[in-house]
Amino acid sequence: MWNRFDQKIFWILLLMMAGVIVINGTTTEISLGDESHHYRFAQNIYTEGKRVPYDPLYESGNPPGFFNNDPPLWHLILAFLWKVTGSISQAVAQIYQVLFFILLVWLTSLLAKETAGEERRWVPAFIIAAVPMVVSFSTLLYMDIPMTALSTLAFYMILKKRYIEAGVASGLMYFTKLNAGFFFPGFIFLIFWNERKKFWSLLKNLSFFTLPILMIYIPDLFWRRLNITSQMDSVGWSMISHRFSIGFTGRQWKEHLNSYLSNPEDLAKYLGFTFLFLLLIHFVRLRRWNKRDAIFWIPVVSYLIPFLIVFGTGSDIRYLIPILPFLAVLITPTFFSLGKVWRFAVIGVCVLQIAGTSYYVHQRRQIPPGVREGLEYIRENVPQNALILYPEENLLIYGQRRMIWSAVVIYRSGQKWGLNALFWASHPEEMNEVLRINQIDHILVKKSRVYDDHEIRHYGGYPKSFVNKLPCLDGWVKIFENSGVTLWKKV
Repeated sequence: MWNRFDQKIFWILLLMMAGVIVINGTTTEISLGDESHHYRFAQNIYTEGKRVPYDPLYESGNPPGFFNNDPPLWHLILAFLWKVTGSISQAVAQIYQVLFFILLVWLTSLLAKETAGEERRWVPAFIIAAVPMVVSFSTLLYMDIPMTALSTLAFYMILKKRYIEAGVASGLMYFTKLNAGFFFPGFIFLIFWNERKKFWSLLKNLSFFTLPILMIYIPDLFWRRLNITSQMDSVGWSMISHRFSIGFTGRQWKEHLNSYLSNPEDLAKYLGFTFLFLLLIHFVRLRRWNKRDAIFWIPVVSYLIPFLIVFGTGSDIRYLIPILPFLAVLITPTFFSLGKVWRFAVIGVCVLQIAGTSYYVHQRRQIPPGVREGLEYIRENVPQNALILYPEENLLIYGQRRMIWSAVVIYRSGQKWGLNALFWASHPEEMNEVLRINQIDHILVKKSRVYDDHEIRHYGGYPKSFVNKLPCLDGWVKIFENSGVTLWKKV
């Protein structure tokens, strides 16, 4: 049986992992992907003392500024922690983020206890803690880890038939990241199944579950109606129908994602070899149907069906993180069915994955000296009201100037065009027209994001053909260049 000594070892290892993540996070800069946006959102809340509808430094929407249409729970709590500690602090943000990692791993062990038993509960907890994208996004300030932890908590409370707590956790998971709503059908089905023989008990418990969700959802919906335009509201019907149409047609100009579901190499890179190996063995062996397993397939199926409809198979792999705790529990018997040598090999690979992912994130998250020098130049020499074409929101944090990227738009013959009208314009005059209409007066080219667009075109960086045209663009001059960036200015 799992004695107190084993429990202490488990917690010591978990806290050591959390310590590595915090140290890794605090010794690098916030710079990768969406984490810059979330950190900036929390900064705005801290400065204004309330939930703010848009960031004035991001040129998008009307009035100019990027609408903060994200669910704000994580950001509100971080801003509060900054108020308590006295200032904006990346260290506080990293410690706050890693608490969700600890919660996720602990809850996974609690779920495993329900099926695998007390003495085997550490296995799925360790497996999910070693998944590369879990380690990565516990370091980066992405919302996937907090939402997954809250989703797992909601499911666990339903298993324990504590429906009020499950409703609160479900409302909070929605208020953290919207794709958490994919779990709602499965959660409601579980409550119905638990209470199916008692009509009044079913009615009462469904009410207990849904009331806390509505108490969070309705004020949020009301705030959105007052502060965010319908075109920018991610909860509004126009955005939802747009996502559905993309899912069915597959036609979309997209950012260049870090990973794709349809890429086997990305699956191995983000899910890790141990998780994929155990999952594959689990399916290949076609284990006899176990009723205890069925309950864990309900949230997996409930999430995957709307996920595939809305996002399709070409979406980012990280959106699969919410179902990992349930799959980790399901594959636990497969781990124990392996021979002793194989089990030690799996554990060893898990350790290597944790170390390798931590090193990879540490290297990638640091801002290169050339880019840092360019951002400092912008902060000291570029006017406050300048509008800079740049794809990374870390410019808002370190350059402190307005930027634009995906909001670039121009209308021609009644059709709406975006960055493609600028990047692949036929003539320099057309490029200047797009820049003038969008009031762009600076272009910051990060050299590591220039790509050859002969075979593929996307918005995740600067097409090489576009960069080659800049010296020939009338009225534009190069005012700064180093090994990392080039800055162009309209004169």
